[in-house]
Amino acid sequence: MPGIGIITNPHSKLNKGNSHREKLLSYIVGEQGSQKTTHNINDLEKSLQHFYKQDIDILAINGGDGTISCTLTTLIQTYKDKPLPKILILPGGTINTLAQNLSIRGTPEKILFQALKKHSSPSSLRCRSLPSIEVKNHHGFMFASGACAHFLETFYKNKTNALGSLWLVAKIIFSKLTSGSLYNRVVRSQLYELHIEKRGLIKHHSCSILCSSLRNLPLGIPYFRNINKTPQAFELSSVTTSPNKLPWKLPSLIFKKKSDDKVNITCKNITIKSESEINYTLDGELFSTTDPLEVKVGKFIDFIIL
Repeated sequence: MPGIGIITNPHSKLNKGNSHREKLLSYIVGEQGSQKTTHNINDLEKSLQHFYKQDIDILAINGGDGTISCTLTTLIQTYKDKPLPKILILPGGTINTLAQNLSIRGTPEKILFQALKKHSSPSSLRCRSLPSIEVKNHHGFMFASGACAHFLETFYKNKTNALGSLWLVAKIIFSKLTSGSLYNRVVRSQLYELHIEKRGLIKHHSCSILCSSLRNLPLGIPYFRNINKTPQAFELSSVTTSPNKLPWKLPSLIFKKKSDDKVNITCKNITIKSESEINYTLDGELFSTTDPLEVKVGKFIDFIIL
């Protein structure tokens, strides 16, 4: 029977505080697979080449959303046209949005142990297939430009946890109330041209453009409510309210399915243009570009659901 390969990112939030986790995962998987610790992209490429030659049937990724995105991107490049192994998420990051959306809970050790019990009987393994979102050959599941990217950039300067992110939101809103500079650094409006497949051109100002193949935002907020209606596409949401009004509109933007202050569209391909630099995030990783940005449905990934 093909085995299980484990990729561990020792730099992810929860793994940093648990120096024994790598050895424990290796002990749990035993002779059914092997665990590789990757400190950089070269380690990751070599590890995935090894797993490719071993013809593993399950790849377990121990890390957060950024680790998963980077690993899947490199995995897709390594496997090319060969079918990908099933993916098992071992949530070791700060917020673990993908794991939350797949209802994967527990420690990496517990999840791996549960998966190993079912591995001997492959028919008992349940999977959920999700389309990735591809942006400039990177694969993830949640894209966001503008204010969301600026928020993460600020958060990473003093990276904490989920409570820390809520505290930062409070600080940003307080900055708005007191005419502070923090709010203006994070929340800005930008003129975008959106070329959407089969829908033509949309041109408007937006604080943030979000594209997701997942239903929930971090912290489990159900924002993309139309995502299950078109399973082979992603949902786009553009926040069109002005920066001055955004704090007061935020509850309705998040919790109402329809709002005059956002545009929601389900699509498979979109090109984003702007006269100014586009700052964006894909699964927590930060990027910027001055070129037109194509966001499209990428590879479908089979995730193990326990």
